Amino acid sequence: MSVRTQASSTEKSFRRLTRRVAVLMGGICLLSFIVGYGLITVAFSSMSGLADVALVPDIRGQSAGEASRRLDAMGFSLLVSDSFPNVEAAEGVILTQSPLPGQEVSAGIQVSVTVSTGGPKETVPDITGMPLPLARRTLEAAGFEVLTEDVAGAGPVGSIVETVPEVGTEVRFPAVVVLRISISPPYWFMPDVTGMGEDAAILTLESTGLKVSEVRYDRVSGFLPYQVAVQQPLAGDSVDVNTFVRVLISLPTEDPGDFRDGGPSVEDLLSLPETNRSGPSVSDQPAGN
Repeated sequence: MSVRTQASSTEKSFRRLTRRVAVLMGGICLLSFIVGYGLITVAFSSMSGLADVALVPDIRGQSAGEASRRLDAMGFSLLVSDSFPNVEAAEGVILTQSPLPGQEVSAGIQVSVTVSTGGPKETVPDITGMPLPLARRTLEAAGFEVLTEDVAGAGPVGSIVETVPEVGTEVRFPAVVVLRISISPPYWFMPDVTGMGEDAAILTLESTGLKVSEVRYDRVSGFLPYQVAVQQPLAGDSVDVNTFVRVLISLPTEDPGDFRDGGPSVEDLLSLPETNRSGPSVSDQPAGN
């Protein structure tokens, strides 16, 4: 009786031990599965992260628009975070960037940049009436580079006749101011406008730089109405931009013979000196002209 009871007790103990071992083995298997799954997930996640890493390009010295297009093509975006004046970089050019060029970053981040606003601005000072040396010193003291350019027949010899840019213009440094300096006026031959219509003759004279100072009218044989009958200076005379020209326009034969506003007769006009200029006379012109 006692032997059977002992055997039964041993069997029960064995069964309980077997169940415990089975449960323990199942737990170990489940734990192994969970740990393995976690490790695999982490590994794939790390590989994915490595695939999204990119190198930041160097966009310094480029315009903001150009850099933005380049970054967009690489999956980045541009953020203009600040700006500073810089005399060596044009307005809108990138001076600094963050992250730095060549740095490994996650794709899709913003690249923050500082751009140039260009050089400081300054107004061209008023040098009207100044002699050339004083004008040059005034402009250079204001920070401008000064160049000169000769211009024929535009004012007293050696005077400043034009400033480019104009006085009072606001410009950004570095900047150049060109001073146009008058030199001796050029000479050329007086064109022949006799026989031309009044409007065509005046246009021809003024287009060559001459000044039509007087227009008179009278009946003149041999010319159609309103043609130029007489001109002073005569065709072929040596003239310059300071020359004043007088012309006589023929009237229809039935019109009164007096000048419209009164004045000398045709004979008087024909007897005028060969030149009528505020500048040097023909005999004073330089040799060779």
